[in-house]
Parts: sequence; C-alpha cells; structure tokens
Amino acid sequence: MRYTKMLEKFGGQKLFSVNEARLVEPGFHRPRLNDWLKKGYIKKFVRNYYILSSFTPDERFLFSAANRIYEPSYISTQSALSSYGLIPDRPVTVTSITTRKTKNFNTPFGRFIYRKCLVKHFWGYSEDGGFLMASPSKALLDLIYLDASLRSKEAIAELRLDTRRFFSMETKKGLIKSAEKMGDTRVMETVREAFL
Repeated sequence: MRYTKMLEKFGGQKLFSVNEARLVEPGFHRPRLNDWLKKGYIKKFVRNYYILSSFTPDERFLFSAANRIYEPSYISTQSALSSYGLIPDRPVTVTSITTRKTKNFNTPFGRFIYRKCLVKHFWGYSEDGGFLMASPSKALLDLIYLDASLRSKEAIAELRLDTRRFFSMETKKGLIKSAEKMGDTRVMETVREAFL
C-alpha cells in the first residue's frame, strides 16, 4: 500500500494501528511501516500505533489516543480536572483509569499513565468530543482514592481546586452521593472534611 493510498483510506484519522492498516489493505506488510518511518512520513506513537508526522497533537487528540491504546480506560484525576479548568496546574502526563493492570507508555508527545481500579469503581465517565472522560466529581474521587496523600482538608487545599467552578458543575449532594457509591470510608471521610 502506498502512503498516499493510506492517507486516502484513513481520511482524517491521524493515529492508526498495524491491525487497522491490515483491515484497509489485507496484504499490508510491516516492512512498509519501516519504510515510511525512514522517509519521515510517520512517527511511532507507542507499540503498534503510529501517527502522521505532519500532524501536531492537541489535548483532545491525546485524550482520544489514550482511550484507544489501552482499553478500557477513561481520562481522570488531574488530567480531567485540568481539562475542566478546575485546577491551575497542567499535568505533564495523561492519566487514565482502567480495569486492566497499571501501565505506563512513553510517547513522543508525553507520558500516558493508566491506573488500575476495581471493576465496581469503573463508572462516572461519559464521552466528550470523541473520548471518555470522568465527570468532575468522579475525577476528584478517583484522585482521592488513588493518592493516599490526599486524605485531609489541607492536602485537598493544596490541589488549589476552584471550588466555585466545581460546584457550578456539580452539586454537593451529587458529590456526596458519588463518594458513597465509591464505598470507601477514607474517600467519604475526606470529602466530608474538605467540602462540608
């Protein structure tokens, strides 16, 4: 398959896998990828995934890619909170929650971290513009659950969470209900201490 044909077949898709290339062209051979890499047409994103060299990724693309390269997963914790404009810091990693084992990927565009959760905690997300992301309250609860250092009102304050904006997006009642659904006493105690 010629590179121009691949562009035509994939349309606006900027990230593709070896398997997707084979679906488009059943006789596709991996050495063709090596040729495209040498010519600078594509860059390796992570194992078995490639990106067009001419494309400059933005946050939406990176979040969508994070969902694709390790499924099932959704964007959460600081990545989601920052995207919602709820914390001032922009994380240098894209953090996702998954039911699979914890995993990290280093890409030319930054680090992707996947934190394992119990199946019963894999909820509270929705599709937003082509990727799955936690709601503001679930992103906060995932962070409290996964980070043992965030178990006090003072530690939560260090996040510099914009509580006015947060509670314009979520209600206190909704946050408490979600915390109760987590079924973790430490999370519930932290939420009560920090927000009630």
